[in-house]
Amino acid sequence: SSVISIGYSAFSRCSSLTKITIPPSVTSIEDKLLIKCSSITRITMPSTITSIGSQAFSDCFALKQITIPSFVSSIGDFAFKGCSSLTQIIIPTSVTEIGKNTFSRCVELKQISIPSRVHLIDDYTFYKCVLLSQITIPSSVTSIGSSAFMGCSSLTTIYIPSSVTSIGICAFKECTSLTYVLIPSSVVNVGNSAFEKCSSLTSLKIPSSLTSISEYSFCECTSLKQVFIPSSIVTIGDCAFKNCSSLKQITIPSSVTQIGNYAFIGCPLLKQ
Repeated sequence: SSVISIGYSAFSRCSSLTKITIPPSVTSIEDKLLIKCSSITRITMPSTITSIGSQAFSDCFALKQITIPSFVSSIGDFAFKGCSSLTQIIIPTSVTEIGKNTFSRCVELKQISIPSRVHLIDDYTFYKCVLLSQITIPSSVTSIGSSAFMGCSSLTTIYIPSSVTSIGICAFKECTSLTYVLIPSSVVNVGNSAFEKCSSLTSLKIPSSLTSISEYSFCECTSLKQVFIPSSIVTIGDCAFKNCSSLKQITIPSSVTQIGNYAFIGCPLLKQ
């Protein structure tokens, strides 16, 4: 093919388009290339592609699976947002950057592996991926962004590697099937509402690397029965354990100097 580039939004909103093959003379997928191509079921990309732009395939509702070429290093913001039929995606080890909202609302996506060269799981990356039950976070990741896994209601367990130092606001909020999570001692910051409404979480150990429990961190974790708070904690934020209706016992260490408003309101079984 003589085509060496395909421009911004070139085929966007072509609602009757069902298949497209990108020629090997093209090296990048531009922003919004196929956004809202609601009937497209097959996208074939050559091995020459090195980057996928923002919103490139966003809202391609009929797309069920796709293979990202092995030389791609970055996937842009919202690239596959709202691909509501997508069940399988293979991300090559060459990828080092996955943008914000990349797979948000991919409601049929059940599992995915993040390549070992990715350092950040960005904001809203897997937001409302309601069937996502299995994910591997590699030891290269140092930060989990705000709302990264919010609303992943089929996720039952998650292993956070010891490379992670920060967990963002609402990172795992509304992960209603999450029964177990281990926060490693490398984590020095957990954002507000990080585990709010994780209603299947039964026990929790807060690492000694933290000095505060943020606002709404474990609010409405209605199955939470046991919490270990280390002596490193100085502050317990507003509504931190609000409506933890199964919580029976908690020991607040002498290091704590401030307990926020409504921190333990709605804990009817708490006796000591």
